[in-house]
Amino acid sequence: MFAVAEALVALSFSVTVAQSEAPDRQAGSSCVNVWTEARYVNYAYDHMVHLQNVCPDDHTCTVSTDVNPKAADVLVRAREHVEVLTYRGSPARTFVATVTCN
Repeated sequence: MFAVAEALVALSFSVTVAQSEAPDRQAGSSCVNVWTEARYVNYAYDHMVHLQNVCPDDHTCTVSTDVNPKAADVLVRAREHVEVLTYRGSPARTFVATVTCN
């Protein structure tokens, strides 16, 4: 009985992550690396877009996805990493991000 309860508790805290294999340079800037991640949380997926600024200047990026086309403007400071939550609780684990930076 306790083994079953422990297994259920362990399962409830497990996390599945689906993410792109390598950073994508679609951002229009060689300074900002972009990759996506789908985090499995509470029986659904949270869609995350990662922005990694590798240069000494700040950049403003516009982020949208095929699941959430409403664009968000995000400031990525010099040499910082930003995670952008674009959709919470999606039934789909795959999505395509569109990112432009200046």
